[in-house]
Amino acid sequence: MRKQKLAIPLLSLFLLSTHLSAASNSEVLTLSRYTAIEVNSELTQQNPLKMVVAVKFPPMVKTTGAAIHYVLDGSGYKLISIKNTSRHTRTMYETGLAEVHRQFEYVTLENILKTLAGDAFILLNDPVSRRLSLESIIPANLEGATQ
Repeated sequence: MRKQKLAIPLLSLFLLSTHLSAASNSEVLTLSRYTAIEVNSELTQQNPLKMVVAVKFPPMVKTTGAAIHYVLDGSGYKLISIKNTSRHTRTMYETGLAEVHRQFEYVTLENILKTLAGDAFILLNDPVSRRLSLESIIPANLEGATQ
């Protein structure tokens, strides 16, 4: 009976430690008996679109497209060529920047891009070439009906 009582807490402890080590998915380097450091790159280094930023657009940024380019500057990402975008996407790029969108505080780059584009667009990411596209969710057969 004593062995069974001891086995349950030990099994629980083993399962918990296994779960925690699997969830962390990080590489740890032991420097000394009491010192260990994590040697992985940070999430924002692995995916710059997850970087939390504060942005206040200067007065020269007047359109949504200019704001998107301003936000992406220095991120390592670029938009696909405007020639390869839909009419709806080009229209969104040319739309004036809303006053409420002139400043963002503590928001990820990805969320800023999605907010600037609006609910009618989805953000597509080519992680190999680091090219982004904002594609309209309006079906192609309805594209002409929204004029």
